[in-house]
Amino acid sequence: TDLQNMIARLKSNGVKVTIEPRRNESLKLSWAFISDPDGYAIELLEIDSNEIRPPQPENTTVGQR
Repeated sequence: TDLQNMIARLKSNGVKVTIEPRRNESLKLSWAFISDPDGYAIELLEIDSNEIRPPQPENTTVGQR
């Protein structure tokens, strides 16, 4: 996955990975945590693009009563 590839690149550049990539199948996403140089946690998410659906517009008409 893209997340696994990103984690591999970050590791090769010395970034500390605090939680290796994990998958949540029910939410259709993968996640991992890294630490920045000051020790702050950064969460990385990969959401399956075929599961993303744009919001649907509401059936409202502006200006009519």
